[in-house]
Amino acid sequence: MAIAGRDAAILTVSVAAELAGMHPQTVRQYDRIGLVPAKRTRGGGRRYSLADVDKLVTIQELSQNEGINLVGISRIFALQRENDQLRQQNSRLRKRAKNLQERVDQRKMLDQRVFAADVDGDVTLFARAAELRERLAGAGGRSAGWAGTASGDSGARDNAHSGEDTATDRGRDIIFPRTAEIVIWRPR
Repeated sequence: MAIAGRDAAILTVSVAAELAGMHPQTVRQYDRIGLVPAKRTRGGGRRYSLADVDKLVTIQELSQNEGINLVGISRIFALQRENDQLRQQNSRLRKRAKNLQERVDQRKMLDQRVFAADVDGDVTLFARAAELRERLAGAGGRSAGWAGTASGDSGARDNAHSGEDTATDRGRDIIFPRTAEIVIWRPR
């Protein structure tokens, strides 16, 4: 057995009017002016949902207790729908902005990677150029066969060892020490 949700249009005009505490003719009038439009059966009969009944109750409270006319109530409902749409759009845009920021952050992280190879051809990935410089500085410029500086860093290029040549391969900086002991490469 399926359970109908609050938006299932299963109530007749008389049942919806009774649940809302108003006359069925008032409910029909609200349908005619578009305040609470009814769903239609194949035969043309009006059907309302529990959500529609909640709307009818709200209309009655606003008109009787607050003194708001039907045009004002219609405007209130339109603003509520617009507000709901804007909230949904805002939520979608925030998710999209978050995803884009994550992609930018990931790209920045990838752009900061440095690959270095020693004389045996073993390749090591450094998370950032500073990590390689620290490793090199800690061993007086040589650590387990490592020599050279990180590419793609303007400070590293300015202070490059005199025995290095810099080349560009498909947009990537490659530093070839003249001693051919190490190649440092940063993907772009």
